[in-house]
Amino acid sequence: MKKIVHKLFWAWQFEEEEEWLNKMALDGWVLTDVGFCRYEFEPCEKGEYQYRLEYLANHPSDKHSIKYISFIEETGAEYVGNCLKWAYFRKKVAEGECFDIYSDRMSKIKYFERITGVIGGLAIANLIIGVVNVIIALFNGQFVNMMGILNIALAAFLYGGYKKINNKCNTIVQEHTLFE
Repeated sequence: MKKIVHKLFWAWQFEEEEEWLNKMALDGWVLTDVGFCRYEFEPCEKGEYQYRLEYLANHPSDKHSIKYISFIEETGAEYVGNCLKWAYFRKKVAEGECFDIYSDRMSKIKYFERITGVIGGLAIANLIIGVVNVIIALFNGQFVNMMGILNIALAAFLYGGYKKINNKCNTIVQEHTLFE
């Protein structure tokens, strides 16, 4: 019996997404396929798996990503699938070790920087597009340009996500500095 769940997580909510997937596993559902806002599960033993997400530096079909996915699989993890550049991994809890992709601070910092780079870029692009749309509308005698306002609002929303991940990154940087 398959179970399909449609759920939206923003890029900066990857930890919440991991928590949700791990809760689903605790409830006896193993993730078998993933897509945009779509998760497919099958029944499994309760608590059998633990999940981790990874934002890859390149598309999953890129040779560097294929090599990286193979490396993660050599640790005993299984590659479930991907959504864009997000890779989904699972590992059986019975294998005993805590399933953590990042064992050191510097690799976690680089991971957060990859995520903030994309979110920040999208925020800046939407802000520029929004401002340009508003300026063009004003020159054309329009008082309101809804597309421009929506782009600016989206830029603000994305900036909030950027700040969330950036703050986590800064905390790890400060911890790294303290322990050196």
